[in-house]
Amino acid sequence: MKCLFTFYLIILFSSFCYGMGNPPEDTTHETAYNAPIPAIDEIDKIDVIVKGMTCAMCAQGIEKKLTENTAIKTIYVDFDRHLVSIVCHDKKAVSNTMITNAIDWAGYKVISINRYEQN
Repeated sequence: MKCLFTFYLIILFSSFCYGMGNPPEDTTHETAYNAPIPAIDEIDKIDVIVKGMTCAMCAQGIEKKLTENTAIKTIYVDFDRHLVSIVCHDKKAVSNTMITNAIDWAGYKVISINRYEQN
């Protein structure tokens, strides 16, 4: 009887420990900066599809280069979807050429750029 109780206790403990495995890796990375909040009609959202981005370090390299532009308010990177979303408060200061050059400099290739402007 004592062995049976010990056996059940081991099974219960094992099943509890098995369920406590490592959580899935978060594949997104977001950075927000203390930029002044602009009027809603001045905000521009830009989605960039990037080739070659596979991990959080890739995301940090792209963020580091893009944040040199002070017009960028937020950068959201999803390396599983190869997507970099940028929210900026000065449409003219964040050109497609600037984005492409920054991402190229970080070692990745821009596939497409889509702008969603607030009017």
